[in-house]
Amino acid sequence: MYIEITGEPGVGKSYCSGHLADDTYLKYPITDRILSVVFELFSLPFFLMLVNPKILIYCVKYSFKADHRLLFKLNVFRNVIKKIVFFRLTSFFSSKNFFVDEGISHLPFLFAITDKDEFITFCTLFSAYLSKLHLVRVSSSNEIIKSRVLARGHKRLTGKNDEYREEFFKNNRTVAILINDVMSKQVASYEVIEN
Repeated sequence: MYIEITGEPGVGKSYCSGHLADDTYLKYPITDRILSVVFELFSLPFFLMLVNPKILIYCVKYSFKADHRLLFKLNVFRNVIKKIVFFRLTSFFSSKNFFVDEGISHLPFLFAITDKDEFITFCTLFSAYLSKLHLVRVSSSNEIIKSRVLARGHKRLTGKNDEYREEFFKNNRTVAILINDVMSKQVASYEVIEN
């Protein structure tokens, strides 16, 4: 079984993951330092070998739409590669159970897909992946999310003004709604409301 947990930044995904996934699951992100470095080194070659060219082009396009900072765009692309490669590699271990904190289902947050038609395009393109996962959606109130994110910081908000921050929270809420309204109809979906 392949389970992913997703939700807005600051909603409590990692907290819920710690309570939902026991030691019988192989987990992502990889916490072992050596395995993590090896995975990082081989992710790009695996990505180029294992991924449909349409998905590759899509991922490059949407990674480079993010933000204005080149290093940030590259980091988004790097994270996208790792999420997709981990998912693809799990198919070689069908007898194992996997628990993923921010996997394939979280890509719309990285890509900031807030338009419903674009979101449907994403779900269609990634349908072969989405159909194989069980999705745990974590939700919380806007106030709780904002206070957590502002208290701990977030890479996308570093050096940004209040207007940008409000747009960030609004966009993430829109993505969460689209996941609930569109994606959750394509996958086995469960919701955890975190207070």
